[in-house]
Amino acid sequence: MKKKFQTVAAAFLLCMILLTGCSGSGEIASVVFDFSDLSSNGLPIGWSTVSYENQYTADCTNGIVTLSSDVLDDCRLVREFPVSEKTRYVLEAELKTENVIGGQGAALSIDNYSVDGSYVYSDGLFGTNDWTPLELAFETAAGQKTVMLALRLGGYSNVSQGTVQFRNVSIRQTNDAAVSFQKLTTKSAKSESTSKSASEYESYFSLIFWETVLAGAVLLYGVYLQRNRLESMQSTNKRAVVIFGILVLVGLFIRLMLCHIFKGHATDMSCWIAWGNQIADGKFATFYDGTWYDYPPLYMLFLGGMTLVMRFLHVSEWGSETLRLFCYMIPAFLCDIGCGILVMRFCKENGRTIGTGLLLSGLILLNPAAIFLSGAWGQIDSVLTLLLLLSFEAFRKNRRILCGLWFALAVLTKWQALIFGPILAFVYLLTIWNRQRRKTVGMDILKTVVAVLGAFLLIFLVSLPFRGTMSPFWIVNRFLNASSGYDYATVEGYNFFALIHANWVKAGKEVLGGGSAGAAFAEAMNAAGRLLLMVSAITLGIQSIRDFRDRRGFASIISLGFIVLGFLIARTIVFIFSAVEPFAWALYGAVGIVGLLGWLLQTASPGTLLTYLKENETAFYGTATAVLSLAVPLFTWLLMLVFRLFGAVLTYYIFGTLMIAVAGIAAVWILWRFHRAYILCTENPELLYLTSACFMLWVFTFGHYMHERYVFPVLILLLFAYAWNRDKRILLSAILLSITTFLNEQVAMYVVSKGAIDAIRGGERHNLFITVCSAMEVLTSLYLTAVVFRKQSRLGKGGDIQ
Repeated sequence: MKKKFQTVAAAFLLCMILLTGCSGSGEIASVVFDFSDLSSNGLPIGWSTVSYENQYTADCTNGIVTLSSDVLDDCRLVREFPVSEKTRYVLEAELKTENVIGGQGAALSIDNYSVDGSYVYSDGLFGTNDWTPLELAFETAAGQKTVMLALRLGGYSNVSQGTVQFRNVSIRQTNDAAVSFQKLTTKSAKSESTSKSASEYESYFSLIFWETVLAGAVLLYGVYLQRNRLESMQSTNKRAVVIFGILVLVGLFIRLMLCHIFKGHATDMSCWIAWGNQIADGKFATFYDGTWYDYPPLYMLFLGGMTLVMRFLHVSEWGSETLRLFCYMIPAFLCDIGCGILVMRFCKENGRTIGTGLLLSGLILLNPAAIFLSGAWGQIDSVLTLLLLLSFEAFRKNRRILCGLWFALAVLTKWQALIFGPILAFVYLLTIWNRQRRKTVGMDILKTVVAVLGAFLLIFLVSLPFRGTMSPFWIVNRFLNASSGYDYATVEGYNFFALIHANWVKAGKEVLGGGSAGAAFAEAMNAAGRLLLMVSAITLGIQSIRDFRDRRGFASIISLGFIVLGFLIARTIVFIFSAVEPFAWALYGAVGIVGLLGWLLQTASPGTLLTYLKENETAFYGTATAVLSLAVPLFTWLLMLVFRLFGAVLTYYIFGTLMIAVAGIAAVWILWRFHRAYILCTENPELLYLTSACFMLWVFTFGHYMHERYVFPVLILLLFAYAWNRDKRILLSAILLSITTFLNEQVAMYVVSKGAIDAIRGGERHNLFITVCSAMEVLTSLYLTAVVFRKQSRLGKGGDIQ
């Protein structure tokens, strides 16, 4: 009996030991993957391939898997593998490479991006190497039950090419304290049901639409139309501080709620966390070496510092998921606060009321586009904007060396700061050339030279720790190639290219679809029709409200009735004669313009029409914007024909480059006009803020390689311009851009980072949103163009601007 009891006890003890081992408290035997059993596609059973370019080859022979690509690609062999939550594993393999270049190289990876947002990489192999052991140590997150193991050539946004072979692939669980584990940070909000229908996904578009309408109504009615009342608000400095603090707290609360709901943009947040861990682990020398990252070194240093602080405070152990993610959003929110403080101080320095300062700071802290970026998305465009503002403020106060250093920090944070470089360089030259400052020209030149040298030195010093095996001036090449990371006409940036259906179209493609001249003309007319329809509807709507408010009769109602009847006729024609479908939007736009002209002729007699246009602001800007809306698509089509005439192709890249050049020439002309009127940036801040905003807006609207967020600094720059001149047209432009940017951000984040990408991306609803948002953005750009050029035409010798 005693012997029997001992046998049972021994068996029970053995079971407990085995169960303890399975629970993850000790090391278990590794799982070696068998590459001898192949499926019909020639790959190991249970494994499948994923590729971005789909120009790869993959096979398995004698237990060795080979991946090869002659083009830059993110190609991987993946397999789902069951894991335990909060458990540490090591994925191991031997790799042999041949001519691997670019991006992440050949590596091991966890590719759970499409499942829960997490992904990590091992170190990459580059060049040609014999069999080399490689391992990836990772720790699973709470609630994580499976991971996607990936044998990888390249990485997300880090594409590579060449040939890599894998053998002896295994995974083991371990608690070895000497191993540095990468934590998988998941995004619970992304775990969406795959059974949702397209209609369920599309229903979210209704929410986006009504959110934008509500935000637009608040901004246009609650802010723009009530601006005089808000600006005249009397307040003491102490009370203003309290109100500003309330704005900050409300902004913080909304951002925290959005962070809890959205958990940030999946890709960007994963990048922040992964890059922060790499820098915190001291991987400076190999960070950029052979790898393309679309952010410069300064923000990488911040991410590493933030990660170290979070590790020191053990945030990952006691903090919620929302708190952990919001830690990476704090810089953008702090910079929103910084921009609000700067505009308050700017208003005070220039004699504006406290109410004006609070109004404009509220338009920054509670701006829907800013809130969504720094709360729901987790992007850092506010950081770039603050650094640009600090640079402009330093120049305005004649602190040129400090201006150069601030601008260098902006460039080291986001490459897009370089777009503002030509404007800043020209105002430096104009200041030196000023006849009123001839006595100080020597000192002006010296300060400018020191500012430039100081900026380059700062960029060099910050980039030096990341040098690795690269040239000491490696960052110069990165600057030169920064814009070409995404070689597309536009990347979810709803601008003129998106309006002519070039969203995610390669920049090397011919504009207007590259079809016949007739097809291209139809596309150009469709774009013009969308713009004309919208500008006529907006202009008629505004004037109709004024007519009824002022009881001036039914001039507008006749035109509105005509336009409704015209739409019914136009829609009937399109429905019956399907051959005119390519010109449908052009037909609708023509109806809208005829309605607008009808209203003009009814309101003003033909003999006084020109005088009426000069005196009536709504009529003038409506007409001017309509003319530009027709001219831009027609100019694009005619330019394409000219290129074809000479046997060349007008690509989006060439067209974008030409339009950027046009924007630069226009900006220089504006600056020169101010110079001729003896107004310098140091005496008239409007010159720097307004010109920079117009230039960047044109680059975003008609330039290539644009993303949805690149226009964000323009919103804030226009508010500073308004703080100086109190021109309601500038404030209106800022508000309209806030609305379009807010809509653009929401749709772009939803269709790219959510499960809706397969269900609704490219569908009728999505395309309609792109059309409307793009048309609104282009119209705002053209409207601001008309405003600025009219201001220039009225620029007097004394510098007064009407």
